Amino acid sequence: MRLIKITSCVVLLFILLIFTMSSNTVINTPVIEGQVYIDENMNGTLDCEDTFLKGIEIGLTKRVNKVITKSGLIIEEYEPVSTTICNRRGRFSFEISEKASYRVIIETDNIMQKYIYDVVDINSVFSLTDHSIRLRLTRLPQKVYDTSKMTSIDLIDQAYDMSEITEDEKIWLYAKYYKGEELPERYKSNIEGPDITSIYFQLYQYIVKNDDKELNEYINGIPQDIYD
Repeated sequence: MRLIKITSCVVLLFILLIFTMSSNTVINTPVIEGQVYIDENMNGTLDCEDTFLKGIEIGLTKRVNKVITKSGLIIEEYEPVSTTICNRRGRFSFEISEKASYRVIIETDNIMQKYIYDVVDINSVFSLTDHSIRLRLTRLPQKVYDTSKMTSIDLIDQAYDMSEITEDEKIWLYAKYYKGEELPERYKSNIEGPDITSIYFQLYQYIVKNDDKELNEYINGIPQDIYD
């Protein structure tokens, strides 16, 4: 009987030892972390003169195919893995659990209309390790607009390019123009154009892409004969 008790105690201690060891074992998942900033002085480094970009969407993509043509051209195909939003210091991070070649990109609309940036490739094909990167953006030269020669659609596009309005707002202004309704003063012009057919197509593409029944009803549907 005493031997059974001793054996039971030994087994219990062994189980407790295993539980303690497993609970103290921490599995660190590799991460890709980084920071997005505008290189205001264009010196190639992050310094006190530069600006962090907050609240923009960052995407992590994974290479799924790579082809080298006979002429030596490299064609790579990437698929999305996940997205995240930068904090107020432009910081972001992704956990990675698969050995692969990754690419970090900017997903937020309108960013590429005002900035260019260096795409960052990360090679984790052979080992999963932490990576720390920076996405450096530089401003594109501002467009110079001659509003005296711009149509109403040009003025709407200008406002969109300058991030004064969203894509949804732009499309609804297109719809008002298409229906011949009065536009806000900002978009009125005495210059005629463009061809109304081009507006048909843009409204049609937006309606189909977003399944926007409200917009389709507002313009009474796109005339089918322009596609025949």
